[in-house]
Amino acid sequence: MNETDRLLAQAVSATRAGDLDGAIASLERAVELDSACRRAWSLLATIHARRGDDALARAALSEAGDDGVYARSLRLFGGTAWEAPPEVLRAEPGGGDLRLLDDGILLVPAGAGACVRLRASVLHSGALVFEVATRRRRGSPEQAPFSDDAGPLYRVDGDGMVLLRAARGRFTVLDVNDAPLYARAANLEAFVGDLHWENGSLPGRGCGSPDGAGERPAFVELQGRGRVALWTRGRAVAVTVSARHPARAAAAALVGWIGRIVPLVEEADGQTAVAQCEGEGQLLLDPAALQED
Repeated sequence: MNETDRLLAQAVSATRAGDLDGAIASLERAVELDSACRRAWSLLATIHARRGDDALARAALSEAGDDGVYARSLRLFGGTAWEAPPEVLRAEPGGGDLRLLDDGILLVPAGAGACVRLRASVLHSGALVFEVATRRRRGSPEQAPFSDDAGPLYRVDGDGMVLLRAARGRFTVLDVNDAPLYARAANLEAFVGDLHWENGSLPGRGCGSPDGAGERPAFVELQGRGRVALWTRGRAVAVTVSARHPARAAAAALVGWIGRIVPLVEEADGQTAVAQCEGEGQLLLDPAALQED
């Protein structure tokens, strides 16, 4: 982390603590070191706007390369309170947890261990700092970024929120407490809380596609306490697995599982690959994943 990044992180921490003067001091030092740092100028503008210093906010936005739209909005709506009508969905940062709003909108508050994909992002609000998370194995971080076909997973720190909208699918929000959650990496959209992850893959061969021809899909183990949002094509289905009731599931429909379940994928021989699942817990399935595009 260079000095500019350190000052940005310091400013975010000060903002979260309510020390706006301290945040401004750190950001002003950051732009002295790097006058082209758009994030520092943007954060300065946000803080000045929060304090009602519209002229300073507009000046900072100009340095950040703003096209004047935000500056005009300050002039037009500066001190005017506006109450949203009942049919308008309300999304407010702070004081809340990761949650699903109406119409498939997912609200992810920054901080508190927040991690999120940005493929479905419709809004970032507040003074946020994004950092690509790293893969973990056997309790230790690796040098490789946590990134796959669904895009990078970002840590989100600061004071604000991210809004996501599920494209061609839907979100399911799960609470993780004592039992671990294992999720297909491509379906893992966001999580918050005191959660630790391990990167791995599904045991077996030929389970990456409905016809069994693909590679082993990546899975992520999440342990601790927090909330997790999964993306699925259709409505997620939970099925109980026990010693008396093992299950065989289409591997391509397997989104994850909660508890102590051991899945083993059998080769398909031209048919849909099947995961033999034994143990105790709940399987999470996305039957719509078997549909052809």
